Amino acid sequence: NALAISRGGPDDEVLRLIEKAALVDPLSEAALVHLAQMKWHRSELAEAVALYDRAIELLRTKEELSEAYGMREAADAHLKLLKAQPLIYEPAMALNRARNVQRGA
Repeated sequence: NALAISRGGPDDEVLRLIEKAALVDPLSEAALVHLAQMKWHRSELAEAVALYDRAIELLRTKEELSEAYGMREAADAHLKLLKAQPLIYEPAMALNRARNVQRGA
């Protein structure tokens, strides 16, 4: 499953497939949440936050909403920290991106 693969390091093919799923069915909250998770793994924080926002509008259960809100807020906090203190935070983000490349992301 795409989520299991994304946890080990998202790769380009999985990302393309989930992006395609989100385009084919823009009301698929699962596709949006998975895509947001993958964007976060790739340090694409602004995209992740926007995707979580879209997914939150579609989610129905308390558990799903709680998890998505938590992930969205965490991604947004990382994004704000990166913008507020780029000299401190950007090297960590660069290291994260390099690790993802090494894992085939």
